[in-house]
Amino acid sequence: MALDFQRIKNVHLAEKSSADLSKVEPDFYEQLAKFLQEERKKFYEMVEKSADNLDPADVYYYKNLSTIVREIILMRSEKVVRRAVQEVNSPASSENMVDWEKELYWHVRKEVESRLSSVVGEGSHLNLVRVRILTDIPMFVGPDLKEYGPYRMGEEVPLPREVAELLKSKGQAEVIE
Repeated sequence: MALDFQRIKNVHLAEKSSADLSKVEPDFYEQLAKFLQEERKKFYEMVEKSADNLDPADVYYYKNLSTIVREIILMRSEKVVRRAVQEVNSPASSENMVDWEKELYWHVRKEVESRLSSVVGEGSHLNLVRVRILTDIPMFVGPDLKEYGPYRMGEEVPLPREVAELLKSKGQAEVIE
């Protein structure tokens, strides 16, 4: 779906009205940057042609667009960081995150887990590895007698190394770190 001002406003509204991340296309930020760059170019061309006779509506549109884009990025980042902290030492959920948001999520989560380990001494999570699920997996009981899943294909989750290796040996997951 091509990105336009209305779609950007819809994403902005969805982010403002929900604590969860809204679903966006995997290349949403690339589309957003391209759209903003094109609009910026149009605006500066208008300024060069006639700075004294700019239509206030054009100025408002560009300022509004810039503000909305900034707010989308900040709101989504805040939700990703909040989720990373809330899910420390528990199953992860990268639902509705795009690539850079997943990287942010895992970075924050690892840092918080590391700090917990060094200060509080919680060490059980140190044996966790991040895996990408390669096929849908129903809920199962692992070798440690804990319940895992269900997982969906493409989902990235932290699992104890022993469980990750078991899923890897069955071709159901790949270790990604």
